[in-house]
Amino acid sequence: MDNSTAAPEDEYDVLIDGDLQSSETPPCDMDATKVLSPHLLQPLLFTVFTLGLLDNILLVLILVKQKGLKHTENLYLLNLAIANVCLLLSLPFWALGAWSEDHARCQTFAGLYWTGIHGEACFSSLLMVHSCSLALSQRQGGPSAARKARCGVVTTMLAWIVVVAMTLPESIFYKPPVEGQKLSCSFRRPHFLAVEETLWKRFLTLKMNILVFFLPLCVFVFCCSVRIRKLLRSGAGGDSCCRLVLAIMLAFLLMWAPFHVALFLSTFQECFPLQDCRSSYHLHASVQITKVIATSHSCMTPLLCVTLHKPIRKYLSHLFHPSRCTPHRAGEDAGQASRRSLTTHL
Repeated sequence: MDNSTAAPEDEYDVLIDGDLQSSETPPCDMDATKVLSPHLLQPLLFTVFTLGLLDNILLVLILVKQKGLKHTENLYLLNLAIANVCLLLSLPFWALGAWSEDHARCQTFAGLYWTGIHGEACFSSLLMVHSCSLALSQRQGGPSAARKARCGVVTTMLAWIVVVAMTLPESIFYKPPVEGQKLSCSFRRPHFLAVEETLWKRFLTLKMNILVFFLPLCVFVFCCSVRIRKLLRSGAGGDSCCRLVLAIMLAFLLMWAPFHVALFLSTFQECFPLQDCRSSYHLHASVQITKVIATSHSCMTPLLCVTLHKPIRKYLSHLFHPSRCTPHRAGEDAGQASRRSLTTHL
């Protein structure tokens, strides 16, 4: 007699390996945050920090010592150098990776970093607008020098208020992402935005794309068209100050453009056919690499001033090579002439 009981057929599940494998998404183990290792990132950031801090402080000292701040373009140039210094002061923190779990320190340096970025965009645009207004005022008769100086001071104060207001989302609401059950405040993060929620990332990315890149680009295109029309009518070439402002704005746009494009594509990759693992890895890696290139823009303004502006170049040559003016009196005359030229043309 057979005592075995047959189990009901509906108690058995049929497992098909092919169906299970086809329904699961293969894991994506590409870690884009490790594209720039600390051994590579630290020398890069310290090099940018050292070079940028030295040449920006030198530019500030030249502008302050030569008493050229009564000119509006000098005031904007000084504040542009200060914005560069704000960005540069945060780089040793990211290079060392110290206090990575300290939320307050991460928040402070994040605010300093983004204040520098927004300040660079704001004062580069103001320099461009001022150069454009000078071209129009020479043709129509502009305000007095004293009025221009007062307007420059007021505009500078308002500009810093706007810069701080634009930086508030990144500084106040900053929340370091979690990696391996602990907070990670690192320069190598793909986005380095305030939060990791999709809605906030998209909002902050669009805010940065519009305020830091698109608006300065519109200012550059408009002011260039005004300058070109003026040059075509007058038939004369632009002065050294105009060329310097154009070079500063063009360098800002060219060095920040790749980062803005990569950041936009990385944030909105769901809207494009870029959702696979390899595309996501390459986008996040490109954000990191272009971010380092864009950050190095902080070194460019003083270098452009030395390269394109003859009065500054002459003053630095006299400062570092005083032996070229052998008689003492000749040296004093050359120094006074250099200071007068610097104050007049800047």
